[in-house]
Amino acid sequence: MTQTILALRKTDNPMDARTSWCHFLTGRSQAVHSGGRMSDWLLVTRSIIQGSSIGPSLYLVYSMDLKTVSNFNKLVKYADDTALLVPQYSSVSLEDEYQNLLYWSTVNKLKINTDKKKEIV
Repeated sequence: MTQTILALRKTDNPMDARTSWCHFLTGRSQAVHSGGRMSDWLLVTRSIIQGSSIGPSLYLVYSMDLKTVSNFNKLVKYADDTALLVPQYSSVSLEDEYQNLLYWSTVNKLKINTDKKKEIV
């Protein structure tokens, strides 16, 4: 949660909007109900609230400092998905761009879902 709040503070949004978003993200707890049993309530300390109407916008704010190494390569972000586009003739290889993405995700405490990772030639 702290990473998202720090990212929000870097935006040009009005202070009252940033304050409202920060209040929305702090002090939240969650429990899981499964098989007729319910877990204990625990404080949510990370993540963007799934299913919330502002979740996709918050991800864009959270990931606004994620950039490609080369200006010829592109990142396309939507909701909680990011696509990396590297043309055939690029000054930076796909592997180098992917390593940059992995580094950014590690620093920002995000895990890349490798089951959804695809390379299209």
